[in-house]
Amino acid sequence: MPNWMFSNAAGVIYIALLFAAIISALSAVVVDQYERLVVLSLGKFKGIRGPGLRFVVPTVQVARRVSVQQMVDDIPLQEILTRDNVLVRVNGVVYYQVEDCEKAVIETEDHCKATTEMAQAVLRASIGSADLDDIADTEGMGRKVTAALAIRTAEWGVRTVAVEVKEIKIDEQMVRSIARQAMAERDRRARIIDAQGELEAAKMTAEAADILGSSPHGMQLRWMGTLKTIAANPAATVVCPIPNIMDPESVAKGDIPSEFIAHANLANSHAARNGINRVLDTAEHLHQHAHGEGDDVDAVPYVNGVSDD
Repeated sequence: MPNWMFSNAAGVIYIALLFAAIISALSAVVVDQYERLVVLSLGKFKGIRGPGLRFVVPTVQVARRVSVQQMVDDIPLQEILTRDNVLVRVNGVVYYQVEDCEKAVIETEDHCKATTEMAQAVLRASIGSADLDDIADTEGMGRKVTAALAIRTAEWGVRTVAVEVKEIKIDEQMVRSIARQAMAERDRRARIIDAQGELEAAKMTAEAADILGSSPHGMQLRWMGTLKTIAANPAATVVCPIPNIMDPESVAKGDIPSEFIAHANLANSHAARNGINRVLDTAEHLHQHAHGEGDDVDAVPYVNGVSDD
């Protein structure tokens, strides 16, 4: 075979190898661990390639990268009129993740933008159908928006993780109205608690009265305990009637303890003796004064260490 034929064959091989190297360089694609490669061959879905070195035939196949990480986007601030005609300004944040890469590429042009716009629309609809008191529960409102958005985004292979309401702004006049309402509610609760306390105290007082009334000596012990309490201050003078606890019927029935009767008799004997001594001393003092032996008649002697005061 002539030499020129060998040289031409080598040139063809060299060109073919060079062309293959160029094609390989252009078709090589490195897919990261957090990405998936959706391949379309001649406009039709071919498959999903995982992470690593992948090859895509130029001009014949088209590859789209799809991140499977959990993504977050802000919901811009927007003015919404609630069901009870209160104008509020609300913004939030949406968390989502692609679960079906095929749907995310085929069903939507840009699944990230579609999810954000849909979250904004669902948030507006949810707040517009709720009262201001319901919106104050941001956690409950976030769960409601998340459930509604998850149904919409599932159609294009996106899973809605959560929607959080970041901030709710209302007018200053409405803030003052809410503060007055909260104050009135606290006053109402305080009055209810006071009334319940008085009711319970009345019930316990009635029960205590029934218990004391059922015992023969209950009221007497209670009366003595009250005297002890009010007599704790030595500077105070307390005048109170002495109940008829030594009536003959009670003594005859045995309702009065023997120890109490003994102490009462002893106290009566001391009182009688002191009274007699005072009468005698007063008579002697008047006799001395009549004969000019005593001092002023108004002077009152002490009897057994007890004054007339």
